[in-house]
Amino acid sequence: MQSKKITLVFILLVFFTMTAHAGLISLLSKAGKAVNKIDIDVPISKFDLPNIADDVTPISIKPRHSGEWDLTLPDGKRVTLSEFIKNNKGHAQQAFVIKSLDLPSDLSIFNSIPDSLPVFIKSGNNRIFELQHGSFTALKYKNIQVVVDDMTGLKESLWHLERPPINNSIRIIQLEKNSKELITEKSYGSGVAVEKVSADSIYETFRNIKRQTVVLSGKIKDGQLYNGSENFSIEQLRKIAAENDISLVIIESNKHTKVLKKIAVEATARKNDVKHLYDTTGDFLNRFKDPANSELLRIKLNQMGNSQSVIQFQPVVKESINQAPLEAITDIGLVPFHLLGKSVSLYRPDQERSKELDGRIFSWIPTPIQNYLIASIILGWLAVSTSWTLWNKIWKIQKRPFYSNYFVFRGFGLFHASIFVFAFIPLFGVFSFIYAVVSVIVKIINTLFIKPVVWIVGKVAN
Repeated sequence: MQSKKITLVFILLVFFTMTAHAGLISLLSKAGKAVNKIDIDVPISKFDLPNIADDVTPISIKPRHSGEWDLTLPDGKRVTLSEFIKNNKGHAQQAFVIKSLDLPSDLSIFNSIPDSLPVFIKSGNNRIFELQHGSFTALKYKNIQVVVDDMTGLKESLWHLERPPINNSIRIIQLEKNSKELITEKSYGSGVAVEKVSADSIYETFRNIKRQTVVLSGKIKDGQLYNGSENFSIEQLRKIAAENDISLVIIESNKHTKVLKKIAVEATARKNDVKHLYDTTGDFLNRFKDPANSELLRIKLNQMGNSQSVIQFQPVVKESINQAPLEAITDIGLVPFHLLGKSVSLYRPDQERSKELDGRIFSWIPTPIQNYLIASIILGWLAVSTSWTLWNKIWKIQKRPFYSNYFVFRGFGLFHASIFVFAFIPLFGVFSFIYAVVSVIVKIINTLFIKPVVWIVGKVAN
């Protein structure tokens, strides 16, 4: 029994060491992803690639450390890229597909793939992105395009476009000069309403709704957001959003009231589990594409500092199109977004900060501290006898005769045990566990080495 306990102790010690760097929640997430990343190449079906003609054959590819590519053909046969090019002149009927988990560390490796071969990236949520390569490199998703300069930019763009545009709860705010409404931390009810906020309370509102999504709309001129008689510095809004981990969506429009109402209607449908195109940021941005305009929406992704990224696009919109007879449409849900929005800016916590926030079980506890507390609780209870012994060395309550009243004695005992459970174990359980491990190691060394040596020396001396 003791040996089993020692083995378990060592296993958990290794587990904690790994967890200390990556975080307990992150480790579990990576373990789940590792299951999906088992090195088994399954031929990819053409049904995974809706943008490819029916007669095109998708081929799975993986990079080697040497800079070469490994290909898995539909029949399961593995070949290198050079072998494939040699045996498939012209290759007009093929397309390459790489999983996002298998992306190489250097973007230049894609230069070895002929321009005539389209390359697609299959993301973790099964979205298909086209990697345009040749004179420039860009990530294309349906009707939007993000030009990237390196692999970091590619992975960052992929991550942002996969991410939902609305995180946690959404707050749709209309700026009103004389509004008396107060925005609370949580919104209640099944619907999403347009909330009115005055100029003098907008910044305080942002501080009150941390880690939520805020949607604003209005005219933009000289770095100012205009809404009726109110105007706000976009830079100030961006900074206060970054300070409070808010995802800030600013839609430039002359019809800001209609924009906000439309967002509210569709966000309510999303909240009620009605499917529509709010699944990812890429889907959301695609909604602003004018079907009459053949050009792609060119998206820009930049780091803003203070753990914040911005995704922006500003399509060329003809005024004649933008001034369509929207007033005649009574159902706002029927108005396409490209008639309402001139540009979109989505400020959100960057990838590193977002992952840290996503790892939190309790939103007010930073992930590293949270993971330490979880590990400490687990390890502290695994070595509970040692934890209790150490706790009693710090504070040991007096025996029953010391107290004149039995209920006072029991009350102190309950208080003493409560501090142990809710304070000592979460804060010092790790050290109790390490102390227990060291104690076991010392006993093993003493039993296997020191005692036999002492016994032998004693025998020889006698």
